[in-house]
Amino acid sequence: MRRRGFTLVELMVAVAIMGMVMAIAVPNLQLAGRRARESALRNDLAVVRAAIQMFRTDVGCHPTQLAHLSGLAAPATCTTVGGGSTPVIASRYRGPYLPATPVDPVSRTAFGYTAATGVVLSSAAGNDINGSPYSGY
Repeated sequence: MRRRGFTLVELMVAVAIMGMVMAIAVPNLQLAGRRARESALRNDLAVVRAAIQMFRTDVGCHPTQLAHLSGLAAPATCTTVGGGSTPVIASRYRGPYLPATPVDPVSRTAFGYTAATGVVLSSAAGNDINGSPYSGY
């Protein structure tokens, strides 16, 4: 009577093949999450920058804070290019420009924003997978 089953050599070969597959797959899976956050960061920055430009086109100055881009009502004031404050004419406000104020997907904190210039930057420190600094996005 012949027994059915695997020999020790067959089992060792199967385990070795699984080990090689895991050695290739695991590092790629770990980098996939980081790549996704970096891609989301680029997209979020593009959307927020476009919203700032729409706000500026409509109102004539930059929002004082990024939260003003998602408000249903016009903010009381906005920031001029020189850094001064000026009242917002409510009839010119066509917001909300964003459904919600996003956070930096890499650092998971608020974006860096300079109201006087309307510049929004990543708040993440360090470099991306390709070695580019997040501050240059």
